Amino acid sequence: MAKFKLTPFVIVSVLVALGIAIGPVLSLFDQSKSRPTEAPGGTPVVRIPPETSKETVNLINRGNTFARQGDYDQAIAEYSQILVLLPKFVEVYRLRGRVYAVKGDTAHAIEDLNKAISLNAADADSYQDRANIYNTQRDYPKALADYSKAIELKPGNATLFNDRGGVYVNRNDYEKALADFSKAIDLAPNDPTAYFNRGFVLYTLNQYDKAIPNFTKAIELKPSDSVQIYLNRGNAYVKLGDYNKAANDYSKAIELAPTNARIYYNRGLMYEQLDNFQNASADFTKAIELGLNTSGVYTSRGQSLATQRSYDQALADFTTAIQLDANNVEAYYNRGLIYSGRNDYDKAIADYTQAIALSPKTPGFYNNRGFAYFSKKDNDKAIADFTAAIQVDPNNAEAYYNRGVVQSERANFSQAIIDYSKAITLSPNTPGFYNNRGFAYFNINDFDRAIADYTQAAELKPDYALTYLNRGNAYAKKGDTENTLSDYSKAIALAPNEANAYYNRGVTYYRLQNYGAAIADLSKVLELRQDLADVYNLRGAIYADQKLYDLALPDFTAVINLQPGQARNYYNRGLIYYRLGKIPDAITDFQHSLQFEKDPAQQKDTETLIAELSKQIK
Repeated sequence: MAKFKLTPFVIVSVLVALGIAIGPVLSLFDQSKSRPTEAPGGTPVVRIPPETSKETVNLINRGNTFARQGDYDQAIAEYSQILVLLPKFVEVYRLRGRVYAVKGDTAHAIEDLNKAISLNAADADSYQDRANIYNTQRDYPKALADYSKAIELKPGNATLFNDRGGVYVNRNDYEKALADFSKAIDLAPNDPTAYFNRGFVLYTLNQYDKAIPNFTKAIELKPSDSVQIYLNRGNAYVKLGDYNKAANDYSKAIELAPTNARIYYNRGLMYEQLDNFQNASADFTKAIELGLNTSGVYTSRGQSLATQRSYDQALADFTTAIQLDANNVEAYYNRGLIYSGRNDYDKAIADYTQAIALSPKTPGFYNNRGFAYFSKKDNDKAIADFTAAIQVDPNNAEAYYNRGVVQSERANFSQAIIDYSKAITLSPNTPGFYNNRGFAYFNINDFDRAIADYTQAAELKPDYALTYLNRGNAYAKKGDTENTLSDYSKAIALAPNEANAYYNRGVTYYRLQNYGAAIADLSKVLELRQDLADVYNLRGAIYADQKLYDLALPDFTAVINLQPGQARNYYNRGLIYYRLGKIPDAITDFQHSLQFEKDPAQQKDTETLIAELSKQIK
């Protein structure tokens, strides 16, 4: 009977593909500004001299009414009539200046306020109003000078400290701003604006734990109008990594402003951080429905959908994100990940290439493009990309590891060992690195070092079935049958559907002539996979050795069905037919084997056998 060829032990080498989407960048919409210093409107109390006529008083009241109604031209006309009659009426200059400011006519507004101050150098309100205009014009030195003068005249006015603090914020002079807002709180402890502003400054100074109590106090003082405060306190919680509290604050803000798309976006980012991707994608969708048509929101929704394995929708979102912003590197990268996951490596490579062009210092982009090239069997380009990742980040363990895998694929095991060793130095607690270095040692017949690496991998990850399978292979090479069987059995216990482990243990039992155990393991392999001709071949050979020809016959038939063009397969089944006394069938199979046999000596032996069997039929 022909000898049966045994399939080599299975050694598995795993390439790490860094297929992890870039985490959602928390580009939160702060909306956190100091108290706006608008040109003043409204109708403040006006000091009217006792000798003022009733007609003048009526003109003042009419002017104020027109100002409140937004009829600024008529208000200015009324105030102007008064100034014709009373050209030194300070309060009316100030009132008219305010209306000019509201209209946007800052030149006339400042002219009126200058006149008021020239008539009364102690008029704090005119300094304040003029400072407000300078602030809106970003003329911060003049604004500071006027606010400071107003404070000198009215040192107990909390609003002035708030306003001057706002100018300091605009000038990035946060320490002085903090002092002014604190003074405003001392003067008006129930004013939510000062607490909000101080919280904003503390937030800007990265003192998030101190900012939060200020935002909280502002909310307590003004709970019905706290959208901005909830939003900013939520942002502070984000900075502290407390995503649950951040999400709760964004939810409060949404209750108060249910049509604010940007708050939905922020809450969606929090849900992503909390791995609540369904809620995250719902919030991003709501933000889009409310008009937030930005590249970033589509990128974020795409990431959430991809995590939920809604790849078609995610792909569409990343494509939309790119259409909205051709420089959105995250969108190209994440779309590349989806293409790679679908084995569409050409498209993946194109997207990774675009991401690299936009961000050439990101090692992960090279790593993933290298994986795509590796998957296309373009090992030269794969190595070039992994090398580029290392050049960008010499401490990138995954890049060394991936390059080692390609070197192993090329059977350049010595170089692979160098790369794996560097990866281990950089990341000594990663079991896969030891496993693959063990594989490289195995292939240069350094079984002791292979076993040491597999053992280290098993210590780091005791449930790592692949390690036990590979270590069993190394023990087998050393002839240590006891440890070989022990490791294969551990691999099977950890991964009961791992066909390779059953196969290798079956081969070991076969070599030990424990045919019952061998057949049991090989049968398990064939339960898991029916496409393995070598397994049918080996089991058939064992049945034949045991003279169980009826059981051997279907196995050799399965081999022929899987590999119909190999002479040995027909020859082996012909031998089984011969043992079963089915001489015509045996002759037919031997004749089929001659159609594929390339070895002249074997051809001659088969022809001789056919001739002898043909005589028996006659």
